[in-house]
Amino acid sequence: MQVGAGKRPETPRDFLRRVAKELASLSEARETAGLNRLIFAEAFRFPELSRLFIELHDRASGVIREPFEAWREEGLLPTLPQPKLAAMLFVEMVASLPRIRALLGEPMSRRESNALSASCRRPLSQRLRL
Repeated sequence: MQVGAGKRPETPRDFLRRVAKELASLSEARETAGLNRLIFAEAFRFPELSRLFIELHDRASGVIREPFEAWREEGLLPTLPQPKLAAMLFVEMVASLPRIRALLGEPMSRRESNALSASCRRPLSQRLRL
């Protein structure tokens, strides 16, 4: 199954590694922080902003959920009970702290971000025996 931008099919472990770094990087980007500040400050007055945030989060989860489902069907992730829930939890484990730190104007260092990405992959990798 071809999931990433690479020429060879990604393994679930390679996929998690790549996506963790990409999500953390996107979440801590200055532009993303600015958009999140706007959404969080004004979503109460403008419900379309909250819908936008939810849609973007669902899209990010979908990028992970779809390969999870395919890999489970192929027998590569036989112990994955709920791909949708696993994808949502993975997104939040990887993106939440970088997003919050960026919102507060104190972004994580590259070293902190890399350590977080690695530590977020470990529990899922162990649970799924990757």
